[in-house]
Amino acid sequence: MPTAALPRLSGALLLGPEFDRAPETTRLKLDRLVPEMSAALGVKPFSIITRTGFGCYSCHLGPNGAMFGN
Repeated sequence: MPTAALPRLSGALLLGPEFDRAPETTRLKLDRLVPEMSAALGVKPFSIITRTGFGCYSCHLGPNGAMFGN
């Protein structure tokens, strides 16, 4: 599902550059959008440990394309 219509994310651990650029938007997406979308889709939220589930890279591309099997 990742799409080129959305901004590419940095691929940095814990989205550091995204927090530097837009902290309020990044926090809102992590706190509300990801949990609500994962619930609506019936999938678990992304886990950094297993690198599976719905998260930012389910919709956004990383610096070199799709990430985490999305």
